[in-house]
Amino acid sequence: MTKSNKNIHPPGRIKIVAAFTTLLQARDFSAITTAEIARTARVTEGLIYKYFNSKRDLLFQVLAESFSLFINQTSIELEKTSGATLRLRTLVRCYLTAYDRDRVLARMLMLEARNSTDFFKSNAYNLIRSHNRQVIRIIAKGIKEGEIRADISPAVVLRIIFGAIEHAMLAPILFGRSVDVHRMTDEICGIVFNGICGKKVQADVSGVD
Repeated sequence: MTKSNKNIHPPGRIKIVAAFTTLLQARDFSAITTAEIARTARVTEGLIYKYFNSKRDLLFQVLAESFSLFINQTSIELEKTSGATLRLRTLVRCYLTAYDRDRVLARMLMLEARNSTDFFKSNAYNLIRSHNRQVIRIIAKGIKEGEIRADISPAVVLRIIFGAIEHAMLAPILFGRSVDVHRMTDEICGIVFNGICGKKVQADVSGVD
């Protein structure tokens, strides 16, 4: 996922976030201490607690900033398309691309953040919920317009799509494997669309990169 705009935060906070994300490139979250983050950032450890309640709060805020920019960028992409299946395909491609480009934060989201009950009280989770509602509206509109079968739940379709994305990306993220985003997009959409649509559609929708 994309890094946040550095102009909206004070220099000390920027250094802390940069040091934290750098350490995550090579270390597990649990192995990183706030003292180590401070040393890497060349700030006092107390400054970390000026901006963050804890190391986990630091993680949640980094995820929130990253996901906020991802939502904005994805919304721009979605505005360029029409029709439920085309918009869902765009969404799948955007998620796969974001996870592939920023594997550290993708790993933190999939494996670390969700293991904490505090995550579900965080702004990062609120952003995810808000985005999920947008996706459900896309699916519901597709049902209303007859593009998607009327006998399935939009919430179930959403879970299937996101479950497929994360399952497909987990091994590449954990083991450093390369990913063919376009091929993976075609495979996920081919399976999902041919299961939910009123008539069979091609996975490779024309007009989409």
